[in-house]
Amino acid sequence: MSAMEATATRAVPDRDSEQWVAQLRVGHPRHDQAVVRLHGVLGRVALSELWRRRRQLGEIGELSSPPLTLAVFRLAVIHS
Repeated sequence: MSAMEATATRAVPDRDSEQWVAQLRVGHPRHDQAVVRLHGVLGRVALSELWRRRRQLGEIGELSSPPLTLAVFRLAVIHS
């Protein structure tokens, strides 16, 4: 696929997404709220990835190890 074809097949962002990106720019009156929203989304994605990869992570190290347990707990508290 050429670069032109890839550009033509990209999804066009919806109005809410465009507003959110604009709000993330430094100096926007709603910048702080947009950053908090982004932080929440990224935290939920991180928790989802940990859950999705739990078997793979279990092979690497013990999932019940105190540092990993603490990290997961902190993410859960922040994003609940």
